[in-house]
Amino acid sequence: VVEAFLERAGLPVAVVAFAACILERLSGSRDMEAIIVPELSILASLSLAQGYLSDRGRSNCHWAVIEAAGRFEGREVQRAKMGILQDIDFRLFSISPEEVVAMEKALQRDLPLPLVTTMHGITDQLQDELRPKLALASGTPGQAIWTHGVQTPEPSP
Repeated sequence: VVEAFLERAGLPVAVVAFAACILERLSGSRDMEAIIVPELSILASLSLAQGYLSDRGRSNCHWAVIEAAGRFEGREVQRAKMGILQDIDFRLFSISPEEVVAMEKALQRDLPLPLVTTMHGITDQLQDELRPKLALASGTPGQAIWTHGVQTPEPSP
């Protein structure tokens, strides 16, 4: 189940390691065990890690429907995330980069070849090539004209 979550999510190894650090900090109290099933706690920690480290977060419904293949509902993911955050006293910021690097190494210890950046094995260079480029040019050569407080790329006929 967890392997399927990771394959569908396609998260960078650093995000998976951060999620493992979150799980490691859980107190293991009986209250948490009663509220959250293990698969849901893993999914919620992946969601928290991705949302904390990425500029583009994914909705709870996305995690429930797409990454978990409909095993959970969005409300359950949200409830699990809040339960985890309350259990760790909302201290995601206290997870240090050194802890994440150590967790990355621990997670990859038994692999024949370490994963470089993502669970799909895409390198940073390839990710940059796949990412759409920001185009700052308007596509029309010439000069801009301001008319009535509005900029136009070319003079109108």
